[in-house]
Amino acid sequence: MRPDESDQVVAVDFHWMLPDGGVVVGELDGKGKYMQGAAHDAAPAIAKLTRERVRESHINLTGATVLRFSFAEAMDGEYMRRLLEKAGVPIRMPMRRR
Repeated sequence: MRPDESDQVVAVDFHWMLPDGGVVVGELDGKGKYMQGAAHDAAPAIAKLTRERVRESHINLTGATVLRFSFAEAMDGEYMRRLLEKAGVPIRMPMRRR
């Protein structure tokens, strides 16, 4: 894939449509996919990172905002709220029971 190939479709981890029509994409970063076999040969990890960079460039060229976060960050509700809020994603607060 090349970033400028607009007919390519890529899957994303999270996708939010903004009220103004903008798009925010969330990518959950895991280390496992890069570490497989890396102890003996870094080439596969470098190839995976290169493909991921090209993929992210492709997503950026669609005009979407890309947010990257780790699993630990995703589990931190306050951090994620701030991150999404800064990206313009409307945050709906859960209803509280009386």
